[in-house]
Amino acid sequence: MTFHLNMTLGSEELTVIETVLGEWCSEHGIDHVSPDASIAGAVLVALFKEGNFTTSALRRAAAQHKWLAHYHPDAGDTADVSQVFAKTEVG
Repeated sequence: MTFHLNMTLGSEELTVIETVLGEWCSEHGIDHVSPDASIAGAVLVALFKEGNFTTSALRRAAAQHKWLAHYHPDAGDTADVSQVFAKTEVG
């Protein structure tokens, strides 16, 4: 999969990311200004840059992402960076 490292995000692109991030925050009862929301946003930007350019595609990618899909705010342990940016193995 191609990663669009130098991609510029405009208002349309940010709207897609913000929509999915808002849904994720609501689903997990997370304040949108919390550190966990910031991490989720960074992951969503990375997933977007991997080619998940529509809201539905980004939702699917988030649902398959290891940390986003299995996030639990009361787990009590902090994920390390390798866990946060790891993808769920499909196949």
